[in-house]
Amino acid sequence: MEKIDSVLVRYNEIGIKGNNRGYFEKRLINNIKDCLNKNNINFSITKYFGRIMINSIDKCLCLKTVFGISSISPAVKVELNFDKIKEQALKLYSKGSFRISSKRLNKNFNLSSEELNKKLGEFIIENTKAKVNLVKPDCNIGVEIMDRAYLFNERYECLGGLPVGVEGLVTLFIKDKESLFAGILMMKRGCNLEVINKKNIDFSILERYSYGNTIKVVDVPSKESLAVVKIDKLENFKNTFEGKIVLNPLITNEKDLLKDF
Repeated sequence: MEKIDSVLVRYNEIGIKGNNRGYFEKRLINNIKDCLNKNNINFSITKYFGRIMINSIDKCLCLKTVFGISSISPAVKVELNFDKIKEQALKLYSKGSFRISSKRLNKNFNLSSEELNKKLGEFIIENTKAKVNLVKPDCNIGVEIMDRAYLFNERYECLGGLPVGVEGLVTLFIKDKESLFAGILMMKRGCNLEVINKKNIDFSILERYSYGNTIKVVDVPSKESLAVVKIDKLENFKNTFEGKIVLNPLITNEKDLLKDF
């Protein structure tokens, strides 16, 4: 990948939130800004329908731990001019078989996604003699048409889920490694955390996923907390604790969930 100037951020689950979509997107952007600032990355952000564009020369791979993001692609932007688009696409061709994956989000552009795929593919074949492979190409060149054309040949899968903070505060009891994993699962579902940590266990791993939110240590669940997160065996599980509902995200299939943690 040559020198980039943009990073394309995709999300999926929050795109189906109806009337709440704007709130979810705003929260995601807030968490992205916090992540980039804490990692000392210079940037600005542009919001499109269904996309967040980060203007930066950094690949922003730190975003892989921001919940709510499904994938990112470091990209190069060019004007909405087909000659410039095809020249950039050729530069992004690396080796072996290839595929063009176009999306026309700006319907004012005069070529459809299918037409772009065909014309760009023909241009690369003419200049490289490379073969097309639509299933498992050696080089997948992406093109997304917005205010400009954004081209890329890398895609980094991220964690998905919901932005931390959209579902409110929960209190996590930390007593072991499994408790930390339970906290990560709750953040993936949009909850921000406060923790009860009587054993003084290092919970810094939680902070790697909590961008946009501060994890506070408390002695008892705060009034703002909506639920308590505890790890108990099924036979010992209780539905409430100090008047708050109790959640146990690891109550089933614990060994399978923890194998890669």
